[in-house]
Amino acid sequence: MKNSALLFDLDGTLFNSAALSIKTFQKTIQTLIANSLYPTVEIPDSRIIENIGMRTVKDIFKNLLPEASSNVIKLASDILEQNELKMMSEFGSLFPKVEETLNNLKRKGYNLFVASNGSETYVTHAIELYNLTPLFKEIYCAGKQRTNSKVDLVKIIKNEHPFERYIMIGDRSSDMEAGKNNQIQTIGCVFGMDQGNELSKADYKAYTFSEIEEAIKQIESN
Repeated sequence: MKNSALLFDLDGTLFNSAALSIKTFQKTIQTLIANSLYPTVEIPDSRIIENIGMRTVKDIFKNLLPEASSNVIKLASDILEQNELKMMSEFGSLFPKVEETLNNLKRKGYNLFVASNGSETYVTHAIELYNLTPLFKEIYCAGKQRTNSKVDLVKIIKNEHPFERYIMIGDRSSDMEAGKNNQIQTIGCVFGMDQGNELSKADYKAYTFSEIEEAIKQIESN
């Protein structure tokens, strides 16, 4: 067993959730409007994508719906979660070679973790839907660990699972920040939801999921 931990973001890294996020957030917001819980508003799909993975679900709604009360934000989060569970199999999918690459890494002795800003129900359902649960040592997420940032989530993983080396693997600037602030190296997933220059501070970049294996080799050889 290698004394190394690989920390994988979920959305935009393992899971291609862009279409799912747009559908479920827009549907949730329209439900609020239809029930007179929020004034009529049009939110571009691009604003939703800008937020996914960068913040917790409640913070995303605070950003998208700045006039919403805390009760409406909580309700929106609950409605979103139900929409996600219903629509995940139709609008979400793993990126190509995810299962094959994760199996290769696990066979080589790496300790695999999920580190996501999503809710516990959403993250667990996504991992279970694609039968990935046995591949991970543990699943960490903002909803379960009650963290407000990926920086804090990665810190918890490091405290609870001491290894010689950690690598943060994700597609957003928040993933790169989590790595840098916890003194661990990063792999930026260009194939995810990167908005152009978010991954400029990544130590290495992967343009497909299978390229992550080569990036890990490069990190270990330096």
